[in-house]
Amino acid sequence: MTELTSKDRKLGSALKTCRHFMGSVLLLLLGAGRELFALLNTSDEDNSGGISSGSLNYRTGERDDGTDPYGWYDHK
Repeated sequence: MTELTSKDRKLGSALKTCRHFMGSVLLLLLGAGRELFALLNTSDEDNSGGISSGSLNYRTGERDDGTDPYGWYDHK
Protein backbone atom coordinates (compact mmCIF):
# COMPACT_ATOMS: atom_id res chain seq x y z
CA MET A 1 0.00 0.00 0.00
CA THR A 2 1.34 3.40 -0.93
CA GLU A 3 1.45 6.28 1.45
CA LEU A 4 0.08 9.60 0.29
CA THR A 5 2.60 12.34 0.51
CA SER A 6 1.89 15.84 1.63
CA LYS A 7 2.07 16.96 -2.00
CA ASP A 8 -0.55 14.37 -3.02
CA ARG A 9 -2.90 15.50 -0.25
CA LYS A 10 -2.54 19.14 -1.28
CA LEU A 11 -3.26 18.22 -4.89
CA GLY A 12 -6.37 16.28 -3.87
CA SER A 13 -7.55 19.17 -1.74
CA ALA A 14 -6.98 21.61 -4.60
CA LEU A 15 -8.92 19.37 -7.00
CA LYS A 16 -11.80 19.13 -4.54
CA THR A 17 -11.85 22.92 -4.16
CA CYS A 18 -11.77 23.36 -7.94
CA ARG A 19 -14.65 20.88 -8.33
CA HIS A 20 -16.76 22.80 -5.77
CA PHE A 21 -15.96 26.10 -7.46
CA MET A 22 -16.87 24.79 -10.92
CA GLY A 23 -20.12 23.35 -9.55
CA SER A 24 -21.01 26.73 -8.07
CA VAL A 25 -20.25 28.49 -11.35
CA LEU A 26 -22.38 25.96 -13.23
CA LEU A 27 -25.32 26.51 -10.87
CA LEU A 28 -24.92 30.28 -11.22
CA LEU A 29 -24.95 30.05 -15.03
CA LEU A 30 -27.96 27.73 -15.03
CA GLY A 31 -29.86 30.12 -12.78
CA ALA A 32 -28.98 33.10 -14.94
CA GLY A 33 -30.01 31.20 -18.07
CA ARG A 34 -33.32 30.24 -16.48
CA GLU A 35 -34.06 33.86 -15.57
CA LEU A 36 -33.13 35.05 -19.06
CA PHE A 37 -35.35 32.40 -20.64
CA ALA A 38 -38.25 33.38 -18.37
CA LEU A 39 -37.74 37.04 -19.24
CA LEU A 40 -37.80 36.31 -22.97
CA ASN A 41 -40.98 34.22 -22.68
CA THR A 42 -43.06 36.89 -20.97
CA SER A 43 -45.93 38.16 -23.02
CA ASP A 44 -47.19 41.70 -23.16
CA GLU A 45 -50.81 40.72 -22.64
CA ASP A 46 -52.82 43.04 -20.45
CA ASN A 47 -55.45 40.42 -19.56
CA SER A 48 -58.18 42.44 -21.22
CA GLY A 49 -59.71 39.45 -22.98
CA GLY A 50 -58.96 40.78 -26.44
CA ILE A 51 -60.45 44.23 -25.87
CA SER A 52 -57.77 46.77 -26.71
CA SER A 53 -60.07 49.76 -26.55
CA GLY A 54 -63.01 50.64 -24.38
CA SER A 55 -63.56 52.15 -20.99
CA LEU A 56 -61.31 51.49 -18.05
CA ASN A 57 -63.21 49.63 -15.36
CA TYR A 58 -61.74 50.98 -12.12
CA ARG A 59 -63.18 48.06 -10.13
CA THR A 60 -61.25 45.43 -12.08
CA GLY A 61 -58.45 47.59 -13.48
CA GLU A 62 -59.09 46.28 -17.00
CA ARG A 63 -60.62 47.71 -20.12
CA ASP A 64 -64.01 46.37 -21.09
CA ASP A 65 -67.08 47.32 -23.07
CA GLY A 66 -68.59 49.36 -20.21
CA THR A 67 -71.41 47.00 -19.29
CA ASP A 68 -70.25 45.83 -15.85
CA PRO A 69 -73.12 46.83 -13.54
CA TYR A 70 -70.83 46.94 -10.47
CA GLY A 71 -67.88 48.62 -12.17
CA TRP A 72 -67.28 52.35 -12.34
CA TYR A 73 -66.03 54.12 -15.40
CA ASP A 74 -64.64 57.51 -16.32
CA HIS A 75 -66.89 58.46 -19.23
CA LYS A 76 -65.66 61.66 -20.83
